[in-house]
Amino acid sequence: MPGADTQSADIAARDRVARLMDGYMFTQLLYVAARLGIADALAGGPQSAETLARDVAAQAPALRRVLRGLAAEGIFEEHPGGRLGLTPLGDYLRRDAPGRERTAAEYAHLLAAAGLHLARVIPTRSSTGISLFEATPTNQPPADA
Repeated sequence: MPGADTQSADIAARDRVARLMDGYMFTQLLYVAARLGIADALAGGPQSAETLARDVAAQAPALRRVLRGLAAEGIFEEHPGGRLGLTPLGDYLRRDAPGRERTAAEYAHLLAAAGLHLARVIPTRSSTGISLFEATPTNQPPADA
């Protein structure tokens, strides 16, 4: 039935667009986890959100929501009893991990700010937004990261 194929393709396309729009929120969740050092705190094994919150000086209910959002994308995993653990993807957010994924996640808020600024700059043809994308001493990752 050709109509069903078209309808399935339409639903898949809408789902894809919805996932792309969620990308901003996921980036912010990664930023929070990297900034708080959640992956480092979980390196010794799964912990409850309450224990993690105490260790990283965060509010447990809010942190639990952040971690569950990241678990839905495979960064962390939920264990019995509400504990959360590290996955191979989450390992990249550890301070001692190879690569620069953690540093990139810690600077995600700059990209978000630049994206919001672009929405104002592009329609007006202003060049003032360019500075957000240029490397400056205040927006470059530390040399040792």
